[in-house]
Amino acid sequence: ELKNIPEGPIKKAFRLGYVHQISINEEKRNKGYGSFLIHKIASFARENNLSRIELDYWIDNKNARSFYEKLGFVKHREHVYMDI
Repeated sequence: ELKNIPEGPIKKAFRLGYVHQISINEEKRNKGYGSFLIHKIASFARENNLSRIELDYWIDNKNARSFYEKLGFVKHREHVYMDI
């Protein structure tokens, strides 16, 4: 998804690409498919003058956290919720 983030009191306007989900079948993991997809997404972002790529993953998914950190993703906010 392409998002246009408007200028705010403490930030300039920017455009980003949001990745809703990447899933690699378990038997295909650790073969470079995920890295290949992220690199393709990054190329698309550069070609379309996007400032960043954002995504999320479940907090208990340690494999995803490690994978994205290895590729240079950094955590910049956390989402919380409360069941009612």
